[in-house]
Amino acid sequence: MNAHVPQARRVQVVRDLCLVVRANNMIEPKGRQPLNELAERLQVPAAIVDQTLTEEVEPD
Repeated sequence: MNAHVPQARRVQVVRDLCLVVRANNMIEPKGRQPLNELAERLQVPAAIVDQTLTEEVEPD
């Protein structure tokens, strides 16, 4: 799948899911674990998960 989906699109999907987790107040290790696993499988840097969960981000 990663060969068919551009990196920017994969990053956006992970970022959007992080925003859902934030909106549902699930920003604890248990809520982060699936996001980190997904990011790894999609070859998205884990820093994207950490940054999106901790910094103020404007939704697109």
